[in-house]
Amino acid sequence: MAGVARTVQCVQPNDFLAVWQGLDDAQHDDVLCVQTKPTTYRALAGELFHAEALRRGVVGLVVDGPVRDSQAIRQHQQQQQQQQQSSSGGAGGAACWCFAKSITPYAGTTNALGNLQVPITICGGDNLNIRTNTTNNGITNIYPNNTILVGDDDGLLAFSAAATTVTTTTTTAVVDDHHHHHPTTTIITTRNEILWDTLERIVTKAQDIQANEAWVRANLQSQHNHPHQSLHSFTNYHQHVQALKQQQQQQQEQQQQDDNNDDNKGTKPEKIKNNSLLTIFVESIYS
Repeated sequence: MAGVARTVQCVQPNDFLAVWQGLDDAQHDDVLCVQTKPTTYRALAGELFHAEALRRGVVGLVVDGPVRDSQAIRQHQQQQQQQQQSSSGGAGGAACWCFAKSITPYAGTTNALGNLQVPITICGGDNLNIRTNTTNNGITNIYPNNTILVGDDDGLLAFSAAATTVTTTTTTAVVDDHHHHHPTTTIITTRNEILWDTLERIVTKAQDIQANEAWVRANLQSQHNHPHQSLHSFTNYHQHVQALKQQQQQQQEQQQQDDNNDDNKGTKPEKIKNNSLLTIFVESIYS
């Protein structure tokens, strides 16, 4: 799942009229993000909302609260993925994902109009597994039309810039035959364009990593072709562990030296940096 946030803010506990409103305005490729009240324990979305979201081309529902009809929602999603896969000749297609904090059989009420397309916060948690580039104590800020959400079975990622638009203007003065100056060029760049460019680079890198890991997995499963090759042999595992042990030894020696030196007591030992990263040896894999 990948799309731009369309936000909904519920103003009363257990009331989902705001979700009706947000769904009524939702457009293709939107991710409908719902902020609930902390005391909400009744479902704010279910099977029918998910079906309508699918019909509208919404790619995701993110509810910071309970939903219901979880089995039907999963079936809707699987059916849509299968249809997209058949129509695209085997490639996986888009579906409407549903992420929620909890599941309950109890439906909420429809008595309070909510706020639409306003900045919201989603607290996440163990069930609503959301990670962000601007996380603050587990609270994720979601900006309408300015937060890109990416998700799969492992959870969600949210990429947000400031809630304002960055405008860069370049003006070139042109002198006509009457010696009048005329500005001619204006260039406008928005945060969303920057975000999409950044996300595209991240996705490309992730696809490369996924391809490398798939190659390693295929080799591990083909033991008759590579009986002596382990996962460790495809990585810098041994060098990485050795670097960590060396770092640990250096820290212990430095701490010992600091403890034995009265002049340095009360000062914080210099932190030793470790540049070692556990990575796959791409070069060795394809050599």
